[in-house]
Amino acid sequence: MLGNHQEALADYNEAIRLKPDNVEVYINRGSTNLILGEYAEALVDLNEVIRLQPDFALAYVNRAEAKVNLNHINEAKSDFQTALELAEQQNNTALKTNIEKRLQELNNSTP
Repeated sequence: MLGNHQEALADYNEAIRLKPDNVEVYINRGSTNLILGEYAEALVDLNEVIRLQPDFALAYVNRAEAKVNLNHINEAKSDFQTALELAEQQNNTALKTNIEKRLQELNNSTP
């Protein structure tokens, strides 16, 4: 499985080289880095997604997860809150429910 993710990263790198403003490639590479535990690299890509498309709720969710893993809890909560607001605006009830659950987990686990 790790090999498939590494191969995907190579493909995403090439796609970004060819078309550096492709939001979908950045979200996919950021998500792959998140899965691989490469949180700082994931942040770079997710920041780029948000720069290119500031209303991309899932990018905020993934960036929040990277920040949780880097122990930047308050920043993560802020990203989850932004994602929640965007999910509400976009009537994405499934994402909204998942974000609310994740925020509750964070609030219950941090002093």
